Amino acid sequence: MNIEIYDINDANEPSIVVICAKYNDKFVMCRHKGRKTWEIPGGHIEKGELPESAAKRELYEETGATEFVIVPEYKYAFETNGKKVFSIMYKGTISKMEPLPDFEIEEIKFFDEVPQNVTYPEIYEKILKD
Repeated sequence: MNIEIYDINDANEPSIVVICAKYNDKFVMCRHKGRKTWEIPGGHIEKGELPESAAKRELYEETGATEFVIVPEYKYAFETNGKKVFSIMYKGTISKMEPLPDFEIEEIKFFDEVPQNVTYPEIYEKILKD
């Protein structure tokens, strides 16, 4: 998968947000119900929703984070089904978490480094640069 990194101010409209968040200096990763792999929180921006609102919503829904700071870092694009899809990468720090809401996430886990067993391995090296 070819990943292209863009400046955060690039004019292309994102349809996806992802959040590389840490809690107590560890990466927060989630595992969807029915999957065996880990991924960073994220998802689609709903119609009429601002990207930052989507990022905050997804971070809560997928981790239970209730107090956090997130900052948009950059946009990136990848191609799927012949169409270029744009996403915004947010980085953040979580200071308070509540029990995981009952949505699509089975569990969350904290890692010192991104694990080998991730859902989209081809994108992690490129998009998770510190």
